[in-house]
Amino acid sequence: MGQSRRRLRTALLRAYDQGVPIRPLADTCGRSYGFVHTLLTEAGADLSPRGGPRGQGTGQYSERVDAAIHFLEWELGILCGTPIENPRL
Repeated sequence: MGQSRRRLRTALLRAYDQGVPIRPLADTCGRSYGFVHTLLTEAGADLSPRGGPRGQGTGQYSERVDAAIHFLEWELGILCGTPIENPRL
């Protein structure tokens, strides 16, 4: 559990740093909001205030979130032993 938790924490932190909110991260990895929040806190994430950052348009922001979620799904597939196509190739 220790190593897989660290790897999940790293993957979640990477996606969160790319702008993916906690709720979609929780949905993507099948965990609760609180669990993901705890892992991000453990990883030292600079958590945004409630409601997230302001002033971001929907177009570019949602594309970035979609790309980060796709990468997280690929990374989680590797962690779970069911890799899907790598979005970076």
